[in-house]
Amino acid sequence: HAPAALIIQTVTKIYDFRHHGSVYQPLTISIHSLLRQREQEGEMGSGSSKKMEISPYLITTFDDAHEGGINCMAVNKDHTLIATGGEDFAAKVWFVGKANTERLKAVCSGHKGYITALKMYDEFLVTASEDKTLRKWDIDNDGEFILEYAGHKSIINDFLLTEDYLLSSSYDKTVRWWQFVTGECLKVFDGHKRSVGPLLYLPAKSKIDEDNQEIDDQRDEMFISGSSDGTAKLWNLETAKCSRTFSGHESAITCLTVEASHEVLFTGSLDCTIRSWLIETGQALKTFSGHEAPVLQIQVLNKLLFSSSSDHTAKSWVTEFGDCTRTYKGHKHSVHRFALHEGIIYTACGDHMIRAFDAKSGTLKRTFGGHLQSVNALAVLPNGRIFSISNDGSLIIWDTIGIKSDQTLRDEKKKNANDKGGPPKSGRGASPQSLNGSMNGGGSASPEVAIDMDAPGRETPGGGKPSKGKANAAFDDEDDLDDLN
Repeated sequence: HAPAALIIQTVTKIYDFRHHGSVYQPLTISIHSLLRQREQEGEMGSGSSKKMEISPYLITTFDDAHEGGINCMAVNKDHTLIATGGEDFAAKVWFVGKANTERLKAVCSGHKGYITALKMYDEFLVTASEDKTLRKWDIDNDGEFILEYAGHKSIINDFLLTEDYLLSSSYDKTVRWWQFVTGECLKVFDGHKRSVGPLLYLPAKSKIDEDNQEIDDQRDEMFISGSSDGTAKLWNLETAKCSRTFSGHESAITCLTVEASHEVLFTGSLDCTIRSWLIETGQALKTFSGHEAPVLQIQVLNKLLFSSSSDHTAKSWVTEFGDCTRTYKGHKHSVHRFALHEGIIYTACGDHMIRAFDAKSGTLKRTFGGHLQSVNALAVLPNGRIFSISNDGSLIIWDTIGIKSDQTLRDEKKKNANDKGGPPKSGRGASPQSLNGSMNGGGSASPEVAIDMDAPGRETPGGGKPSKGKANAAFDDEDDLDDLN
């Protein structure tokens, strides 16, 4: 007759890994399934504590995905693998290529500090850490350690990984360019006055004259760095020189993004604003004001800019005018991350919940409850399944079945049960087939951990009232939402 809180604190969670070739297959006993079972059997008693809200859309829970909080996650190009990095100094790779067969594929252990960022390229996983190093691992060989990139003098905050470049930013105020195969540091980009955080890669671009003809002069491959000194800088990869500085923010820059043509830069800041800049000249274009706490993530889609903040909201804006079109409300804590998929914006919140909003109307479509602590990031795969990570150390898989038609899983299961002449089933033990969505298209998010660059650690939530948007007409053109991913 123990209350839910006591069960959560005392239940021993078994995570038995059996090695079969190159695949680790986890056997789990889930806190969430135990709670649900005890509630169904009436063992909680009428005097039990408040029941934990668990979404009927929860498919699978890996309760002990990490021993401690999970900070970051990444999805590979073909959406078959997800990597997670945690406070336990380890990174793990999960096979997610086929519904209902998700499993642990590789464990990468060896860092001496928590994982701050990770990315996958081909068969390799690269991880960044509090221990001042990056490491490369072989995913197809049980996560075997390959080499270490050492040289930074403080925590690594972020990195870029392309076919030719590995660039990392650090609290030591620098960005370093590494030779991916050998681990040699090729160049050091020094110019910021404080910690360097988010990085953004800009591919080479030919310049076009008035007759629409390509001319010899072209922009070399470059990248942009954001810093807690309140500036962003444009760097030339070949010369390691700063080509341009974007100044105007009153506090640290937390996130960067660029529109499709790579001509306009957007920067989000601890000063609660988003700013846009012309990359070619450095000219400041617009200031997006409305958030009342730090901006944590930004993403451009066609003519719209989406953002999330510590003020408990996410927002959408018109990029050309800087007007807020929608405020996505209802969160009770910081909105750490969001993902866009088929006209829906999914938010990962510090109040333990994931929420799904209609991006056009701002209507709350669904909530996903099951995590015990802050949800730090999420990804939505083309099959419509959501993968989320949390400070509670768990990785949870959710289904988005019927979300566009407002059909609920409870209604679907009740209908199926009535058709069979029996009561509806509930809980995670529901038939996997009944949970398979038919969500096609879209893509995946590439979540990152939100880092307070002024003092290595975690961002502090704020509060505030959402602003009123004025440019609702921007949503009249549904083409703006056709490419949500």
